[in-house]
Amino acid sequence: TDAVASSKIISAKKSEELVQKLCRLTSTHQAEQLQKFAALSSRVKPHNEKVYYIIDNIQTAIGNHQQIRFQYYEYTQEKKKILKHDGYYYVVNPYALEWKNDHYYLIGFSLKHQKIAHFRVDRLTSVENLETCFMPIEGFDVASYTNKMVDMFTSESSKEVTLLCENELMRVIIDHYGEDAAVDRYDDTHFTAKIEVNPSGTFYGWIFKFKGKIKILSPKECITEMQQIAQEFI
Repeated sequence: TDAVASSKIISAKKSEELVQKLCRLTSTHQAEQLQKFAALSSRVKPHNEKVYYIIDNIQTAIGNHQQIRFQYYEYTQEKKKILKHDGYYYVVNPYALEWKNDHYYLIGFSLKHQKIAHFRVDRLTSVENLETCFMPIEGFDVASYTNKMVDMFTSESSKEVTLLCENELMRVIIDHYGEDAAVDRYDDTHFTAKIEVNPSGTFYGWIFKFKGKIKILSPKECITEMQQIAQEFI
């Protein structure tokens, strides 16, 4: 129930309905406790009531190797929804649905971008399963793709980046890149980590938040780019 209440992809109305259904599987006393724990009033929730059906459509398309098309929306400064690119219909070969940073993402090959791309599921609209089928990319690894992203923002290409980290931040590297991350002792208080990442603005923002406890050792272009971003804040 707490996972349902906390989910940023399930609307408040749908969350309430689902919590009620879950509570009916327990005793009256347990149901009362669960409902208290799953208070929804202060949770950040989306308003997309069709998300259940969108996910179902996408799952069906993934299983049948069907292309899908959809429109994608964003917000104006007045918080009004507007369709991106004047209502352009994206056509995608859907490979997977991935939960990342409290959001659900569709990952697949975008015909518009001519590469693998990802889209927030709760911002999709007019989703339609097409009759045209596709062949998935052999050996495509969803986990490897998402691990290169920071907050699911991407740049043009990925790079191998070497980080210098204080020892206390080993848990951070493992949380983000797993226990198989390539790490080596640097000195008594530091270690290095080699990661494959898309060096977008969010990646540099992630580095900044550790206030110098994580630094970039290479490549040089990433160091230069981070310095330029830092300069904009002075």
